[in-house]
Amino acid sequence: MKKLLLAAFLIFNGKLFAQQRKPELITDRPDQTESSVTVPKSSLQIESGFLYEKYSSQANKAIWNTTLLRYGLLENMEMRLGWEASRSRTALNGRDDVTVAQGLSPLSLGFKVNIQKGEGFKPSIGFLASVELPFSASSSYITKGTGASMRFSLEHDLSEKFSMGYNLGADWSGENAYATYAYTFVVGYSPADRLGLFAELYGFVPEDRYREVDAEHLFNAGFTYSIAPMFQWDVSAGTALSGELDYFISTGFVVRLFK
Repeated sequence: MKKLLLAAFLIFNGKLFAQQRKPELITDRPDQTESSVTVPKSSLQIESGFLYEKYSSQANKAIWNTTLLRYGLLENMEMRLGWEASRSRTALNGRDDVTVAQGLSPLSLGFKVNIQKGEGFKPSIGFLASVELPFSASSSYITKGTGASMRFSLEHDLSEKFSMGYNLGADWSGENAYATYAYTFVVGYSPADRLGLFAELYGFVPEDRYREVDAEHLFNAGFTYSIAPMFQWDVSAGTALSGELDYFISTGFVVRLFK
């Protein structure tokens, strides 16, 4: 009888422990590569941070608050809401003519679905799409029309410590009718349980027949640190391999709240 009670106790506690374990915190920041994984159903994940950009054309931009809210609607689908509060300063004709813009960018409303879970050599695959609503922006950042974005996201777990991810997609700015194609490629390394390192190449290539803006190719790297199981801090920096961006630095956090 004692053995039977002990077995029942162990089974009950094993089930209770399994129920209490929370899914791993997987984020879409600080890199540009969007994860193929969605947040758990009925959970809210907040991803927020600060970004500073310095350009060779005597321009700089500080994004005081970039925030993405991710809510798990289904087991493999999440809804997404994002915005930025920023201030940009551009010096024209030397330092005599300065233009300053500040306020909220258009709200971004979208979704992500996980199409396929990864297993072995088979990658995890996700699809993201969003629209940017111009009427929600401050006067400095209102666009002529509605912007849009789409991404296919793929990732592989190469080993217990190494992972690899890449995105392919396109953006429409709301200022013109042509697309800007986007790509990303990131390699991640986890030397310790709470620490993650990454290095990433990414870029934006406008359609050839509308080459009013040159293609941009960039590099960034950084780290993430899990302060608690559902709270993560990150720091990253990068530069442009082509284009006017000299460098950028960023820091932020991610927290997940369960219903």
